[in-house]
Amino acid sequence: MMNQGNGIGSREVFGWGVALALGIGIGAVVTTRAPQKETSSAVIGAETQERKPEEQRKRSYVKARVSFGDFKGLVAEVEAHRASRLVDLDTFLKMSQEPGVIVLDSRSKFRYDRIHLKGAKHLAFTDFTQGTLAQVIPSLDTKILIYCNNNFDGNQTDFSSKVARPSTGLNSLASAQLTDQAKPLMMALNIPTYVNLYGYGYRNVYELDELVKVSDKRVSFEGTVSTLKPPPAGL
Repeated sequence: MMNQGNGIGSREVFGWGVALALGIGIGAVVTTRAPQKETSSAVIGAETQERKPEEQRKRSYVKARVSFGDFKGLVAEVEAHRASRLVDLDTFLKMSQEPGVIVLDSRSKFRYDRIHLKGAKHLAFTDFTQGTLAQVIPSLDTKILIYCNNNFDGNQTDFSSKVARPSTGLNSLASAQLTDQAKPLMMALNIPTYVNLYGYGYRNVYELDELVKVSDKRVSFEGTVSTLKPPPAGL
């Protein structure tokens, strides 16, 4: 029957009742599940804490004066600067004759004493500090020319090339073929020398970019073995 007073039929009353019942049910479900969500969040938070890198946790020691981030930032800045300061041998030699120019050899003292470009000054890369550089280089504006072992060919004793050749450590033919196809990594001393000079404030740096035969008559060497004939090829 229809209730004529308010215009609401029995079907509508039934529908409301169902809706109300469902609403109560939904509310109950939400109410009972909320604590589970909070518990799950706490667990996830704990797991995330456990996965944090070691360096982000509180250290129990004093960190060394080392920053890979500083180095990465410096390399990115140096790359564009260095690109316009790579010179061939003729330009390198011409610049070396300018007043006040320093040709810097940053190889070991042992190798420097044996043979180095005539007129070059020495400071081993491992001895680079603000103080030692200032003793060798008069000012930050001084023009500096650098070279290293990888600039010379024909004497693998005193100008041994710094190259990391790939190796799989396996003896299979396939591994050997992959190794042959892989590109070796050039580990030339010129790169860290340039980066560190730049970092210490020396921006007037030029780098020899040419591979030069030690027998090239354009270059002159000094040192205890500078007058000796270069060793036979392959030694």
